[in-house]
Amino acid sequence: MEPKYSTEAMSQGMRNAAETTLEKAQEAVTRYMKEATKVFSAVESTAQATQAGARDMTQKAVNYAEDNIAAAFEFARQLLRAKDPQEFLRLQQGFVQKQAESLGAQIRELGTTVAGTASRAASRATSQASSGATSPDSTTTRSHAASSPSVKSRASRSRPKSRGSKSQSKK
Repeated sequence: MEPKYSTEAMSQGMRNAAETTLEKAQEAVTRYMKEATKVFSAVESTAQATQAGARDMTQKAVNYAEDNIAAAFEFARQLLRAKDPQEFLRLQQGFVQKQAESLGAQIRELGTTVAGTASRAASRATSQASSGATSPDSTTTRSHAASSPSVKSRASRSRPKSRGSKSQSKK
């Protein structure tokens, strides 16, 4: 009488179990790598969106500085033409009020830019993570930043005519 379990049958069974285990492990690693790639893409996309927002904010800050400096020089010219102390005080009050309003608008616009940047970065990260895309489309970030309404509105602002070839018409 032969034994129920032969060595050869046991060896084949162990081989089959080992192959099945190896295949399942390879599938698990492949799924893990796909998910890791999605996460990396989302992080990269978020970083690109954040960098675009930082560039936008930097440009706005430079534009604000230029506007504020131009306003200060114009104020100084007006003070030089003041005829009496009352006109001097009136000019000073007007300048302070105008600059306070301008500063408020600048702060609101920067706040909107920060909120928009954070929103775009979070949205891109979420869409990258859920879409399964393996590589971010960096041209989308660049074209979005270039078409941003706040960038266009700042670019269309008037500049003092003393800037040479960059001068634009005043509002």
